[in-house]
Amino acid sequence: MSDTERQGVYVPEVSDLEKFAEIVERTRGLFIKDIPAGTVLQIDAADEVFTVLVVDPAQKMIRVRGSQFLPELTDAILSGSTFGGCMLKEGWLGIGMFLEFFLPDRQLPRLTTSMVQKISVVTGGTSTVQ
Repeated sequence: MSDTERQGVYVPEVSDLEKFAEIVERTRGLFIKDIPAGTVLQIDAADEVFTVLVVDPAQKMIRVRGSQFLPELTDAILSGSTFGGCMLKEGWLGIGMFLEFFLPDRQLPRLTTSMVQKISVVTGGTSTVQ
């Protein structure tokens, strides 16, 4: 039993930086920097579907549409993926994680999706599951 458990304090694994890094290493996904500009992704989250056009992968610039908050393609920056806490894997699109977008022209500039179930690369009307 650890000292924190003896003191009655519970710290989830993903709240510990080392454990967070270990868990992210085991998640499937991809870095936006590795996706060519012009690629269209379909991201199926738990309760919504997002369409993402990669504009500038090095700068993590995208155009995103999906959910009631983004009914049309909107300029954004992909911040990365999280498990819902304050730690973020920058530039990562992780399955089983929540995506975080920065929307520079919005009053509330951060949008976090529900848990990502599937990421597909859309090419000529077909999709390939990643």
